[in-house]
Amino acid sequence: MELRRHLQEQYAAGYYLSKLHEFKGRLSNDNPEAADRQYTMACKYARMLYDCHFDWIRNAAGEIYLPSTNDTVFTLWIMTSKTAANLILVLCHLAGTFGPKGLELTDQSDSVALLQKARKVAEEMISFLSDKPVCARESFLMFKTVQLPVRREKFLMSFRAHVVCKALGDVDAAIEYLEDAIKYDSESNPDNTGEKLNELKAKRGTGNNGSISKVVRW
Repeated sequence: MELRRHLQEQYAAGYYLSKLHEFKGRLSNDNPEAADRQYTMACKYARMLYDCHFDWIRNAAGEIYLPSTNDTVFTLWIMTSKTAANLILVLCHLAGTFGPKGLELTDQSDSVALLQKARKVAEEMISFLSDKPVCARESFLMFKTVQLPVRREKFLMSFRAHVVCKALGDVDAAIEYLEDAIKYDSESNPDNTGEKLNELKAKRGTGNNGSISKVVRW
């Protein structure tokens, strides 16, 4: 406990958030393998912040009465979600999920392993962040400046989970994740999600060998 307090008091909350931001700044767009390692490390770092420094980060929000960039809790939640969503995207590209004709189902062992990792990232992060406060004060949740970014992040995570499940051939799970995504961003209807959902429903019950699909919802 004394060591934890000592480490917390060494740095301001902004230091930890800036370190998380630095992980993203060092990413190599030309080297997907390196990006995989870096985003994986960034996700682990973000979870470490919650486990070891969250009280300090929450206290750093201070006496703020309106949502703002000073809300370190909100900043951490958004950055953690973005980092995980980007890791999923990198893994999909490494797996060869996106081809010139869109989504391509692959049965190569290496690609399947990458997609399974991506699915695990999505499931674990949805479960993890669902249990974390979004902002310093619960009353801030009524403000659109908080609601909209959070809904966008939830949409993105669920949408990418649907992409991964479709690539793995688990159509039922892909449908559920896409339905969840649409729930959080039904107005803008990005990427023709309604059409994608109808196409998937036409294939319902295929690809999961009769097993019950595991889906983690927000």
